[in-house]
Amino acid sequence: MNFKTIDQFANSLVDEIHSIPGHLTDRESKHLALLAILSPKDGEILEIGSFLGKSTILLSKALTRFSGKTKVVAVDPLTQPSETDPVLKDNQPSRDLFYKNLKHAGVEKAVEFNEMLSTELATSWKKPIRMLWIDGDHTTKGVMNDFDCFAPHLVPGGIIALHDVMHDFRGPVQVLINKILRTNDLTPQGYCGYCV
Repeated sequence: MNFKTIDQFANSLVDEIHSIPGHLTDRESKHLALLAILSPKDGEILEIGSFLGKSTILLSKALTRFSGKTKVVAVDPLTQPSETDPVLKDNQPSRDLFYKNLKHAGVEKAVEFNEMLSTELATSWKKPIRMLWIDGDHTTKGVMNDFDCFAPHLVPGGIIALHDVMHDFRGPVQVLINKILRTNDLTPQGYCGYCV
């Protein structure tokens, strides 16, 4: 696997998911795909917050192509409207659109989806995590809970990616400052738009 191949594949994934509604820029999508591809080989990719499936599809396709694993694990209660989710046109629930997008992309069987709150999933979670993508409840309490519940399962060299870190001073930036920058156990590597 060489960088040119990985880069071309990441670009093709960005093109493929570009038309799916969501809140990832193309640059953030490519960054997320590269993180998934370059994450350690052992453990799960866990996505917290799926919304309409844009990043779910991206992660699933990256995982299937560049590792022996075939399933990405995702969790979202798919409730709409929500205090921490964008409002969809006419306040329609995101559930039907999420499943429709996964089916259209051909990844519905490649996603282990948990339609619940991440805190509910955390009560039974025991699997090692190679990459943790936190893009669910953006309140400080919500992101702190996601970090505290799932970061202890990270494998050595594993990756934690946070969305909207530079967007405002709520949850994601608080986790970056208080849980990542203030420890010797984790090392920040950079950011891309609002994605760290």
